[in-house]
Amino acid sequence: MGLGYGRTGINDAGGCSAHRSEHRRPSAYGSFTATYGVLWSAGSAVMGFLYDRSVAAVIAFSVAAQLAAIPFLLKTWSSVAQHNV
Repeated sequence: MGLGYGRTGINDAGGCSAHRSEHRRPSAYGSFTATYGVLWSAGSAVMGFLYDRSVAAVIAFSVAAQLAAIPFLLKTWSSVAQHNV
């Protein structure tokens, strides 16, 4: 994953903490990182379970997860854009 992944993770956490006051920002980074890690692990576990049964199921789960993330991405973009005006 390397440098590109690390840079992306920093940008994601930065966008989530942009709405927090300076003394609350460390908590926002910690909450974001903890949630990100737990959900990544849960998704990996589901994909491992599905992989034992069918590669097509893994593909379907991956596509569904990406599509389900779109509304959250759009909400975050609009929220950040409102605060950057």
